[in-house]
Amino acid sequence: MKRQLLYESLVVKYYYEDDNRLLYCHWLAFEDINDEELRTAVEKLCELILSYRPQSVLDNSLAVDYAILPETQEWIAQKLDDAMHKGLATHYALVMSNDFFAELSNAQILEEVHQARNPGEHSWVQASFQTEDEAHAWLPPTNA
Repeated sequence: MKRQLLYESLVVKYYYEDDNRLLYCHWLAFEDINDEELRTAVEKLCELILSYRPQSVLDNSLAVDYAILPETQEWIAQKLDDAMHKGLATHYALVMSNDFFAELSNAQILEEVHQARNPGEHSWVQASFQTEDEAHAWLPPTNA
């Protein structure tokens, strides 16, 4: 499995695995992130989903240990849902931090995504995991 680095910032690195049709997100540990930095990183993720049209996204957020503002959670959910629909991705695996506030923020984002869905649109599923191995095992085989 060869990962191609697509984007790197102070808060995240995005890779693509062509063999697996997997977009891999690796959030980095950092002291503080402002709302603008987070939104820029999410916008880039959405651009990559639309450009590379992965079958699956694996989001490693283990290093994330901060809360996300409710209005930003809603914005992320809308942007991500739109990109997953338009990019025809089918699975989103989230490897989450055990930090209470980070876990709560991510859970709220997932709930926002479910609430934002329109019946009849391309559907995709998401799940949360504690390890990357669990997430990989859940992802579907590649539809080449």
